[in-house]
Amino acid sequence: MRPFKIQNSEFKITPLAPDDLAFIRALADEHSVGLADRCARYRRRVSLRRSTVAALAVVVTVTAFILPPSNGTFVDGSLQCCTADACQRVNVTLTKI
Repeated sequence: MRPFKIQNSEFKITPLAPDDLAFIRALADEHSVGLADRCARYRRRVSLRRSTVAALAVVVTVTAFILPPSNGTFVDGSLQCCTADACQRVNVTLTKI
C-alpha cells in the first residue's frame, strides 16, 4: 500500500468556527432520524442471539453430563477376529426386542 501524499504543501487543517460546527450538527441531526431506535433494536437482537447461544451451550453441556456412558459393544464390519461373538450379541439383542 502506497503512503498518501499531499501535493499541496500549503494544505493545513484549520479549526472549524462555531457556526460551522452548529451547521454540521444540524445536518447530522436531520439525517440521523431514528438512529437511536435502530441501535436499540440491534442491541436487543444481539442480546437475544447471545442469550440463545449461551442457553444452547448450557443445554448441550448438561445433556452430555446427564447421559450415562455407553457400555455396549459397537459392532463394526472391520472386526474380523470376533465375528462370531458380535453375531451372538446381535442375536441376543434382537431376541430381547
